[in-house]
Amino acid sequence: MKLKGLDSIRFISFFLIFILHFYGFKRLGAEIVALFFTLSSFLLTYLMLKEIRESQKFSAFNFFIRRSLRIFPLYFLILLLSFLVLPVVAETINYTVKMPEKQWFYWLFISNYEKSDHLFALKFLWTLSVEEQFYLIFILISPLFKRFFFSAIVFLFLVYLLFYYFAESYQLQTFGMVFTYFPFFLSGMVAAYIFTKEKVGRNYMLCLFFLMLLFSFFIQQIEWLYLIGVAISYAFLILAIILFVQFYSFIQENWVFKLVEMLGQFTLGMYVFSGFVITFGNIIFPKLDRFLLFLIELLVIFGLSFMSYFLFEKKFLTLKKFFR
Repeated sequence: MKLKGLDSIRFISFFLIFILHFYGFKRLGAEIVALFFTLSSFLLTYLMLKEIRESQKFSAFNFFIRRSLRIFPLYFLILLLSFLVLPVVAETINYTVKMPEKQWFYWLFISNYEKSDHLFALKFLWTLSVEEQFYLIFILISPLFKRFFFSAIVFLFLVYLLFYYFAESYQLQTFGMVFTYFPFFLSGMVAAYIFTKEKVGRNYMLCLFFLMLLFSFFIQQIEWLYLIGVAISYAFLILAIILFVQFYSFIQENWVFKLVEMLGQFTLGMYVFSGFVITFGNIIFPKLDRFLLFLIELLVIFGLSFMSYFLFEKKFLTLKKFFR
């Protein structure tokens, strides 16, 4: 059963990220991107717990194939176009495109560790590398999920604390590293467990959500603790929205909700294309009114993501039925 409300959160998250990147607020953009991590782990854990409940087991192989069919085709298409086609096109119009020094980092989903100065549009893909790295960790600890779910959560949380201890001790760069975003992945997993296992009152959830927002506000000077607060806030926000959509049928019947929910299906394409549209939109229309450029780029992103989904991605998604 599809959880109504998740696609709406995806689209709203993308829209906020697009606004922030368009106007150059990169730090806030990274924090909003982390909401995708919470959403992703929530959905994965929900499906995993549902599979365990129905079949008494969890197929890590099927899980990996399903995620690959969703992400790999478009991701590798973008890489092929970027590394093989884009330089040729740029050369014909006498434009210089900076490619990453270690292109193989992108092919192996470790582009979050590629720190050289290169094309801004490609840097958007670091989040997919972080997600794929967490999926691998998710698969490795999946044997614990059936009987030792919270033991696995505690273990990963201790890894997070240990990582930040060494990062602060040795002045390590934490941005973009998979361990930095463990709170977001773990909060999504716990939220999915609560959603599937417990009876949760909507008022109780909202109170906790606002308390965690206040908690996040007062601990901004301590990075690792601040990330935990934001991650928990995201988890409760997801739960609150899903519960409200379930409890109030008029929301599901509203045309605005239906539109946003529909747009949420295309957010993978919207996200990966947005970097290229922003980059080349500024080059092609350097003097165009900013708001008009914003609207044009948004429409171009919609068009590209729709075409990509129906003409390319959907052909691979139909194969997911063989790996249920």
